[in-house]
Amino acid sequence: MAYDHCQSPGACHHPSVVDEHFTEEKPHRRPLPTHSSDAVLTVERRISQEGLVAAGGNQYSVPDTTRRQTVEVQNHPAEVRIFEDG
Repeated sequence: MAYDHCQSPGACHHPSVVDEHFTEEKPHRRPLPTHSSDAVLTVERRISQEGLVAAGGNQYSVPDTTRRQTVEVQNHPAEVRIFEDG
């Protein structure tokens, strides 16, 4: 146990390993970016015989030439993008 050298955990006044690492790393850290980054969920989906692809609980129609193929679907915060051939 980490407190074996102490009589009780509350009685120890030694800095923790986390505190030591935090202090060592602090000069090397950079501030977080001010702009937000958009997360993109990318999945593969097979197009149905009816020419529809399911993404995010919705069905999207695609050109007839892509039926029964596998496509890449990217779920962006404001839109869905469907790519043939990755």
